[in-house]
Amino acid sequence: MAFIIDENKCSSCGLCADICPCGAISPIGVYKIDPEKCTACGECKDSCPSYAIMETDLVSKVMGKLYPLTREVK
Repeated sequence: MAFIIDENKCSSCGLCADICPCGAISPIGVYKIDPEKCTACGECKDSCPSYAIMETDLVSKVMGKLYPLTREVK
């Protein structure tokens, strides 16, 4: 799973950079997530008041849609 920051939604509050446990978010200029440092914990996404941080992994999105369906079948 990977995350990106939508520059159009980001308010540059810095909360994501402050809360990131691995220092993967650079608050210099435009906020960016370093995929090499990011452990995909989701703390930044959960803490963002502007909802500017999104998952980019297509597999995660598809599995999220399928999971409720597989639970109903069992």
